[in-house]
Amino acid sequence: MLQAYSSTASWNLLLFPILASSFLALLCNAACRNNELSRVGPGITPNGCMDGDVMRPFNSTWNPEPCIECNCTESGLTCCPTLNVPVITSGDCEVVVNRTACTYLIRKLSDKAEMCQMYVLL
Repeated sequence: MLQAYSSTASWNLLLFPILASSFLALLCNAACRNNELSRVGPGITPNGCMDGDVMRPFNSTWNPEPCIECNCTESGLTCCPTLNVPVITSGDCEVVVNRTACTYLIRKLSDKAEMCQMYVLL
């Protein structure tokens, strides 16, 4: 049996993943904290980024706390989580976070030794 080819259907198949990944990128970037450079005075450019009471040099990277990475560039200070914890919709699963190793696992509440299935949207 022959089926008519529709170019609109193929565009819809292509458009959905593009929109979904764009939305996911927006959500991931929304978790970052961005601070512009603080000006010392009129016409005076700072030598780095202020992180609390500490002046960090340009092009430096550090971890102020577990699972957080900060970068200082001439554009400013950016701090982002290095671990994005998933949201669980199943009532029988829980997320266990190891903040020392910046990892997580998803396990069943009813049997702590059994892992829950996880799906990733690409």
